[in-house]
Amino acid sequence: MLGRVLGGFPTIMGNALSSMVIIEVLANVNGLAGGLMANWSSRMVATTGLVFCLWFGLLDALANTLRILANPRLREGA
Repeated sequence: MLGRVLGGFPTIMGNALSSMVIIEVLANVNGLAGGLMANWSSRMVATTGLVFCLWFGLLDALANTLRILANPRLREGA
């Protein structure tokens, strides 16, 4: 059961993070999207994009590692 939940986690996380900008704008919350909308300098957009991509990559790697550790068939390489 835990393997199935962890197997779907990268997809759920990707959907949540990709719609985060829209939700922040609609809910009027100053977060990552608020920082991008307030400062349109190219350096700010590039830095925020880089941080977002690194954060997404780390969370995706963590989710895949936990999925492999929770499923014994994936650990054996079968």
